[in-house]
Amino acid sequence: MFRKIIILSIGLLLGTFALAQKKKQIEYSTLFGSYYYRGPVSVAVGGINCGYSGDLDRLPGPKLSPGLSLTVSYKVWTRIYFGGEVSYLAFKQTAGFGKTGSISFTSKAYEVMAFGRFNLVDRKIFYKHDLKQKPQRIRPYLVLGLGMAYVVPTLDYTYTYFKYNYEKKTSAQVTPVIPAALGIELYLNKYFSVLGELAARFTFTDHLDGVNKLKTKGNDRYINVNLKLQYTFHPIRKRRAKYEGPPLVFGSANGEGSKSKDTTGKKTEQKPTLSEETPEQKQD
Repeated sequence: MFRKIIILSIGLLLGTFALAQKKKQIEYSTLFGSYYYRGPVSVAVGGINCGYSGDLDRLPGPKLSPGLSLTVSYKVWTRIYFGGEVSYLAFKQTAGFGKTGSISFTSKAYEVMAFGRFNLVDRKIFYKHDLKQKPQRIRPYLVLGLGMAYVVPTLDYTYTYFKYNYEKKTSAQVTPVIPAALGIELYLNKYFSVLGELAARFTFTDHLDGVNKLKTKGNDRYINVNLKLQYTFHPIRKRRAKYEGPPLVFGSANGEGSKSKDTTGKKTEQKPTLSEETPEQKQD
């Protein structure tokens, strides 16, 4: 399973790099009143602290477990990004029952999700010189998505009355998850940003912890604190030859050059100056 996730991650990286090299045309958003470019593609690597909430603990317990994430995102509209994320997660908890024993579990999860991200704050582009301006240093955002998680729980218990209150469920399973997150992006430069997220994962199973508490209903869930370093791909630009204007013809009566003419006597069409040309895409 883990090997398949690694292969998928490499494929996503190669695909995003190829997509990033395509030149984009400027577009206008009527809803947000701003010009924008589609893209660029961004890739982020993150470290996760994961807490569990379920039958053995209703709040994220003190035993936070580490994890890893790989995220790819692409700007499709002003303020709006679509992307995907692959994560490895681990969470554990121990519930004590005094002298009658305890119940502890450790679960490993491999998660794949697709998401949409909405920036609450972003720059607006009205004029050509706005393209040169840096975006806001701090940009809060919201994330909502849909994914799947493959969970493998292990259970260990010494609780005397376990069979009267709990049912053991330690088989590996696949469950849908609904991710929701609140994040902040810290802009460093046009290539690097740091993202911090507080995310919740709502599942459709009651067996993340390997147990089912009898006479109760409700699904388990987990909460992530994710810190990411993001790299943004930009198109590889080719250096353009400098435009020097049409050639001049010397030797006129007043000593000044005149515009060249073709054999029909018509003036050749003037090329636009650099200031009149459509600006090249400049993304931060």
